[in-house]
Amino acid sequence: GGAPPPREGEKSLETLRPLRPRFFLPREVANLHGFPPHFGFPPEVSTRKQYELLGNSLSVQVVATLLRYLLLPAGDGMAVEEQRRRGSEA
Repeated sequence: GGAPPPREGEKSLETLRPLRPRFFLPREVANLHGFPPHFGFPPEVSTRKQYELLGNSLSVQVVATLLRYLLLPAGDGMAVEEQRRRGSEA
């Protein structure tokens, strides 16, 4: 008899429900990942698939900074990043 036990994650969702959280839209997730404003998915890509694809993406800005830090001689990576940052402020 009785109802089946809640699936993993359902209990957490029920705990959050009274707080009425607003979830990020795919466009907002794309913004956080540094995608350009003109980026968009073709109309046939479902919202669920958009979240999946964005969730598997990496921020280009973060990866570029990490690569400079890891691949340039000690200290040079951060110097290059500081120069880039100052150039964007001008």
